[in-house]
Amino acid sequence: MNEPDKAMSLTDIERFVQVTCDQVMEKVRSDINDADDLSVRGSGIFKIRPGLRNENSTDSRASTDISTIEIPTITITEDQLDDSSVIISEATLRDGTGSEGDEIPEDGNSAQGTLKGRASSLKFKVRRFGSKVKDIFKRSTTPEVSPAPSPVGEYIDIEEEKRRRKEEEKEAEKKRKMEEIARKEEEKRRKDEEEKARKEEEKRRKAEEEKKRRDEEMEREYERMVYEMEKKAELEAAKERERQKKRDEKRRKEEERIRKMKEEEEQRRLKGEEEERRKIRENEEKRRKQAEEEERRIRQLEEEEERRRKRQEEEKEQKRLIKEESDC
Repeated sequence: MNEPDKAMSLTDIERFVQVTCDQVMEKVRSDINDADDLSVRGSGIFKIRPGLRNENSTDSRASTDISTIEIPTITITEDQLDDSSVIISEATLRDGTGSEGDEIPEDGNSAQGTLKGRASSLKFKVRRFGSKVKDIFKRSTTPEVSPAPSPVGEYIDIEEEKRRRKEEEKEAEKKRKMEEIARKEEEKRRKDEEEKARKEEEKRRKAEEEKKRRDEEMEREYERMVYEMEKKAELEAAKERERQKKRDEKRRKEEERIRKMKEEEEQRRLKGEEEERRKIRENEEKRRKQAEEEERRIRQLEEEEERRRKRQEEEKEQKRLIKEESDC
């Protein structure tokens, strides 16, 4: 087994980057279309072991048969040196089946195989997350980019980096304290605003409750007044019905009296008319009897006259016969 602190070779890393970019280009070939330089800018942070030195390398543009791929220089920082992982295209690993910060074996002989395995893994991820990888590789800049000519990495002096990081930590602590003060002030302002809003809400709620209480009281008073008015109206209506009943009774009695008077008057009229008709009948009967009596008397006179005439004729005939007899 090799020593654990043996550095990986730039050849392995360059080959890994080349394979990665080849796969990316194959995936995004149909998507770059009419881009000015038909190029995709690679991005990512590749962890290497301490002790790696810059070596003479190829140009930062690695030629392929379909386009030109520009691989920017990547700066290795102190915290990255203390890690033993390779971070490949942050969002790709974050979205893919792998996890960020996978360990690289310390065995130098297995480093190249591990990197190739990661290239194959990235090829699989490119197929699954082509559009996301394309977006990341099209970014124009990456964090901590250095203008060094190496296509892969740049060695950073650790002591210088420590001093720089201490300064950054001081600035970060200062910024943190300022942010903490601002946060506390913001928290106090927020609490004050919340308290003010709570008091305003309490005031509004009490005002609404008071308004509701007054409205309910007015509603109850209105209902009481309506009830009293309805009760009074009902009593007045009952009295009016009683008065109307008395008026109707009085009118009924008056109508009954008038009806009786009319009936009595009608009876008297009918009785008078009947008496008049009776008298007329009696007078007519009397006249009829008188007429009959007169007719009877006239008839008797006529009969007596007829009998007298007949006697005279008989006497005259007898006298004639007697005379004739005497003449004979």
